[in-house]
Amino acid sequence: MSCLNVFRRVLVRAVHSCSCWNDEEKSWLLSRIRLVPNGLKKHRSMCSAPLVSRQFCLEDMLSHDTDALVPCDAASHLVRVEKIWDVPIRPTVAEDNQVVRRAIRRCCHFLHIDHQIADIAAQDAVRSLCQDRCYMKEQHVWHATQNAYEDYTVDMSVNASEVLTPDDKDKKFMWKVPLLCYQWLLFKFAMLSPALELSSLGLEDAEAWCQEVFRILLPTRLKAFLKIHKYTRIVPYYYGTVKSKCFTAGQTVGHICTKPAHSCLRKIVSFCKWPFRRRWRFIHRAWETVVRSMDTDEVWSLKDACHVMSSRMHVAGVSAGSCTCRRCGVEKPTSVALTADAGQFFEAVAPSQAISAAERCLSHCSTASGHTTVTVQKGPRRTSFLGGCAGNQDTWRFVVSFSELFLAFSACMFVGYVSLGRTIFRLKGLPISCYQYRPR
Repeated sequence: MSCLNVFRRVLVRAVHSCSCWNDEEKSWLLSRIRLVPNGLKKHRSMCSAPLVSRQFCLEDMLSHDTDALVPCDAASHLVRVEKIWDVPIRPTVAEDNQVVRRAIRRCCHFLHIDHQIADIAAQDAVRSLCQDRCYMKEQHVWHATQNAYEDYTVDMSVNASEVLTPDDKDKKFMWKVPLLCYQWLLFKFAMLSPALELSSLGLEDAEAWCQEVFRILLPTRLKAFLKIHKYTRIVPYYYGTVKSKCFTAGQTVGHICTKPAHSCLRKIVSFCKWPFRRRWRFIHRAWETVVRSMDTDEVWSLKDACHVMSSRMHVAGVSAGSCTCRRCGVEKPTSVALTADAGQFFEAVAPSQAISAAERCLSHCSTASGHTTVTVQKGPRRTSFLGGCAGNQDTWRFVVSFSELFLAFSACMFVGYVSLGRTIFRLKGLPISCYQYRPR
């Protein structure tokens, strides 16, 4: 924030020193400029697992000899850093000077200010930064707490031969994994997974398939709204998060899980490269509105989960007397709570089953409500309701028909491929962490 104040003052002086505009034009230009402060980068931003997954090369990994791959299979020398990684990375004074200098020159270039004035403004910004009271106060606080900061972040540094990946359960903790070991574990558990199958297709062939699926299934109106075109990259990639119950840190043999074919690395399918991803949230919101309108047993908020479940148990038609389990033959109470793994659910459900369930859901909602459209208002809360005219084009709302919802959902289910670098796997189940829907 202190750098922003210096930047604002220097930019005002640079605009006023430009002789190509009169006073009215300068005042108008300054009134149109909006400066937004950017927060400091945090140590969590050093997470390199997605980048390593996208740059994965199977040939390079397999070119290593057996002596190098054996420790990778044993997952040796993994490090689990149990600290809060949201601590900001403190820049040095030289880095602050470089950031301010570069920002001033870029802004002057954007405003078509003479490069000589831009150079003078950049030098002025560096001098003003060291004289700014707020900035020097911030530096004084940082200097006073530097020893504590270094002691806390000493094990948060990552070198080029390590990969930083989140813990599967405790997201605030991170694992430092050797680069070759992480690549080996990604490929190994993808090959062992019953939900993935190694495909003979190349990355270009899989991309062509996904492009054809979207071209055929998505209506023209949805393509325009979602900004889907032939240059859009559709094939998602996957990276892994470490399950602490399957690995131990700092040991020669870090992989301690003995379950056969167990998924010790959580396979997260990422769609972050899709353009205008926030617009897909309108599709998700519309689907959520459809499902909420039906009489289901889903609990949509943890805030009132206990109250909702208790009230439903009171009105449930549970038969009295003793109950016997058909599988084990053991006597059970009339009410039994069952917990299941969400990841196994995704792997067990085929895309065709999800599409059939989506069709039934839309049909039941249309019959019960008499509506065939959903209106989602644009804004941070995305208020939505059943009904609306799909032909209306407003800047404050988006109306989508049930047929468009079904086609958009089907297109996502038929993507069917995930990449690990240039290696392609076929998905047998549903992708975990797909942002079009959320597991409940």
